[in-house]
Amino acid sequence: MTDAIDRLSTALSDRYKIERELGSGGMATVYLAEDLKLERKVALKVLKPELAAALGPERFLREIKLTAQLQHPHILPLHDSGEAEGFLYYVMPYVEGESLRDRLNREKQLPVDDALQIAREVADALGSAHKHDVIHRDIKPENILLEEGHAVVADFGIARAVDVAGGTKLTETGIALGTPHYMSPEQASGGQDLDGRSDIYSLGCVLYEMLAGQPPFSGPTVESIVHQHITVEVPPVTNLRPAVPAEIAGTIARTLAKAPADRFSPAGQLATALDRRVVTQTAPTTATVSGATGSKRWYTVGAVALAVILGVWLGVRTVGSGDVSSEVPRIVVLPLDNLSGAEEDYFADGMTEEITSRLAGITGLRVIARQTAIQYKGSPKTAREIAEELDVDYVLEGTVRTDRAADGTGQVRITPQLVRASDDTHLWSDIYTADLVPGEIFSIQTQIAERITESMDIALLEPEREALAARPTNSLDAYQLYLRALDYHYREISERARRLAIDLLEEAVTLDPHFAVAWAQLSILHSLMVRNFYDLTDERGDMAKAAADSALRVAPNLPQGHT
Repeated sequence: MTDAIDRLSTALSDRYKIERELGSGGMATVYLAEDLKLERKVALKVLKPELAAALGPERFLREIKLTAQLQHPHILPLHDSGEAEGFLYYVMPYVEGESLRDRLNREKQLPVDDALQIAREVADALGSAHKHDVIHRDIKPENILLEEGHAVVADFGIARAVDVAGGTKLTETGIALGTPHYMSPEQASGGQDLDGRSDIYSLGCVLYEMLAGQPPFSGPTVESIVHQHITVEVPPVTNLRPAVPAEIAGTIARTLAKAPADRFSPAGQLATALDRRVVTQTAPTTATVSGATGSKRWYTVGAVALAVILGVWLGVRTVGSGDVSSEVPRIVVLPLDNLSGAEEDYFADGMTEEITSRLAGITGLRVIARQTAIQYKGSPKTAREIAEELDVDYVLEGTVRTDRAADGTGQVRITPQLVRASDDTHLWSDIYTADLVPGEIFSIQTQIAERITESMDIALLEPEREALAARPTNSLDAYQLYLRALDYHYREISERARRLAIDLLEEAVTLDPHFAVAWAQLSILHSLMVRNFYDLTDERGDMAKAAADSALRVAPNLPQGHT
C-alpha cells in the first residue's frame, strides 16, 4: 500500500479496516473498507489532500450533516463522516454492482424503458432532497449506482458542503465543482444561487446520453463544453436516435432549456412526465442470488410477469401493448392523513399503499408512483396545486383514524374524497368504518377502489374485480406485521432496517403460512441482504429461494413471487 493508505489505515484503525482502492474522482478517492463495529462493507471516501487543506474541516463536517437527514429509497445514505490525521472523509454503504457509467461504457445506448426508469427514480430522489433544500450539484452517470435494477444516487450534498466550507479558497485548489458535460448553464456561468432546476438540467443531460449514446455537448476543452451549455441549443435526441418517441424527446428538450424557468419544477413534474412511457419491450430479465463461494443461481422472469411487476413498481398501468391514450385518466393517491398519533403512521401509510396497489391493477387508469406521491405527505399545497404539478386528472385524499383497545381490537375509520383537478370539484366523499379485522379492512379498500372507477366510468374486467376483492391474509396480527415491515423497508436503506423488516415478515408468515405476498417480500429482502454485502452466506441465498418457493406454492401467479 502507498504511504497515504498506510497513514489513513492507521488513523482509522479503531473503526475501519481499509481493504483496497475502488476508484478516484475529482474530489475524492474511494476505498472499500470494513466497518469493524457493525461488521459490514462500506465505501469510505477521502477528500483529495489539496482540497481538504483548503476547507475548514469543522464547517465541512457541519454542512455534510445535511446529507445525513435525507431518507429516500433512491438516495444512498450517509453513515459517518469525520477528520483523522488531516484526512477528511465520509462513509456511505458499499453497493455491489455497477454505476450507470459502467453500464454506459458497456452498452453505450440503453433501451428506452430502462433509461426512463433510471431517470424517473433519480428525479424522485431529487424531489425528496430538494424539499430539504439540498441540491446535488453533480448529477452524472458516475454518481448513479444501479442496485437490484434500480437507481441509487450517491454523494448528495457533498458538492455543496465543499463549496460552502471552501469559500474563496476553493479556487486555489484548481478543483471545479460539477462535471462539464452535465453542468447547467447557470452553474457553468459560475452562478452561486443554484436551485433544484440546475439538478434537473444535469439529469436531462444524463437521460440524453442514456438514449443517444453521448452527452448533449462535447469538445476538446472544458471551456468549449461550458461555452456550449451557455450559448448553444441542444440538438434533438432524435437526431442521434430516431426511435426515441416524440413525447420523450420533448420531455428531454424541456429539461435542457437554457432558462431555469422553462424547465420542470419541482422534480416531481419530471418524474410524472417520465411515467408516461409504457413498457413495451418485455424481454426476459435475469436476477442473481450469490453466496460467499461465488456460486450463482439464475432465475428467469417471463416477459408477461415482468411487465406486470414493472407496472406495480413504477406506478404505471400497461394498457394493451402500445402507447397509452391521452384520454386515459390519471390519478394520484396522496398519503392519507393519520389522525391517531405517530404510533399509527405505519397503518395510515399502509392503507395508502394498499389502495394505490389496487388501483394500479385496473386497465384504463394510470396511477402516479407511490414514491412520487409520498413527497406530498404533510404538504400545505391544495389538491389542485398538486394535480397541476403532477399533471393528473384526479386526486384521492383523505384521513385515517384508528381506535384500538388494549387487547388490539378496535375500529378504523377512513374518510376518502375524490377531487377532479380541472375544476376542483369534489366528486364524492364518504366515511368507511370497520372493525380491525382483515376481512373488513380489505373490504374498505375494495369499496374505495370500486367507487373511484364508477366515478370515472371505468368498466372493470372480471379478473380485475377478483383482484380488487382479494384478501391476502385472514390474520390481523400478520397483516400489521407486514405493514410495519414495509414501513422499515421503504423508509431506510440500511442493514438495520432490512433486518428489522425480515424479523417482522418472519413473524407474519409464522402466524399465517398462506400469506403469499409476505413470503414474496421476505424473499426480496433476503436477496437484498446478499446484494448489499450485509450477508454473503449461502444460507441467506437459500432462505431467499425458499421464501420465493413458499410464495408461489400459495399463489402460483403472484408477480412478486416471480420477482
